[in-house]
Amino acid sequence: MQKIHLFVHIYNKYYSGLLWTLKLM
Repeated sequence: MQKIHLFVHIYNKYYSGLLWTLKLM
């Protein structure tokens, strides 16, 4: 269960960065 939680945290971080990149474009 902890592994999934960590994966979700990293995924959210990456997704947030992706949205920021699209916003700046």
